[in-house]
Amino acid sequence: MLRTLLLLTFALAATADAKSSRIEKDGAGKTVTVVDTANWPWPWDAPRTLSYDLEQRIETTRMGRTSLMRSTEIQHITGDPGGGQVWRASDAKVEYPEGFAAEQRAQVEALNRSINRIGVRVTLDAQGATTGIGNLAELLPEFRRSIEAVALPAQEKALAAMENEAERARAKETSDRLLQAITSEAVIAAELMRLPVAYNFPGKGGVVMGETIQYEEDAPNPLGGDTFPMQGSFRVDPPATEGGPIEMTWTVTMDPERSAPVLLDTAERMMGKTLSADERAKLPGRVVLRVVTRYRIDAATGVIQWLERSETRDVFGARDERFLVMTLRPEA
Repeated sequence: MLRTLLLLTFALAATADAKSSRIEKDGAGKTVTVVDTANWPWPWDAPRTLSYDLEQRIETTRMGRTSLMRSTEIQHITGDPGGGQVWRASDAKVEYPEGFAAEQRAQVEALNRSINRIGVRVTLDAQGATTGIGNLAELLPEFRRSIEAVALPAQEKALAAMENEAERARAKETSDRLLQAITSEAVIAAELMRLPVAYNFPGKGGVVMGETIQYEEDAPNPLGGDTFPMQGSFRVDPPATEGGPIEMTWTVTMDPERSAPVLLDTAERMMGKTLSADERAKLPGRVVLRVVTRYRIDAATGVIQWLERSETRDVFGARDERFLVMTLRPEA
């Protein structure tokens, strides 16, 4: 249960650093403005839909056992007249991990159908960076129905197997708190924003070519409490050949030592329990979060031709790895 809570909190931190600014620090840690030296066209000024072949692989390791899920789909991104985007997917194919129950598959597929029927409305700032989900209130009930349809029967089955009434009551309280967190606006918004944040990070440019820009930031904790110390960097290189794409790499990492106590404190609040000094001492003092996103951008149009995103989380022995590739399809 503790590791489940820690991974949930960690997953939120991975999207908390949805930067729209371009900043760096001087030697004294003071924020200084980066001089704008390179821009590219903004591809969403006129109505259009861009479609991408999307491939994703998720590897999950618990107690030495690894499960693998693969999926493919076509991701359609349509410019919203209000200045944002609408995201929908089609032609989804999923290879589920071994042991993934039929009921879970049905709920996942039903949720995906609902999301794609409604569409995810992504809001953007003046520089083109993702700021939020404009129709989150419409999407929340769909997520909550799907999650509860799987979680509540599992909870009832687990509680029924407990003979000690006091232990059963404590387990139910913790389980209810976890379910409330999983279905909260912060968690669901973070999951929906994961890919739009990455996709829209290049925005309209305004960056220094050929230099690595570094920054530090305290990302907000979506579940309250202390912030997460983050380090980031990005680099934009001009086309290597005439007519070739601009290449960009964006890297975000969490401070491994300073973040561990923040994660533990957040998990304890969610559990309603304080770990003893001995329990804390048995846990490793480091956690790993690293997200690397690479881009190829058409210099003439500003359209992202290709995006690759890899995310690694290692929380006290529980490891998740996500790998995703988007490749632009020809416009109709």
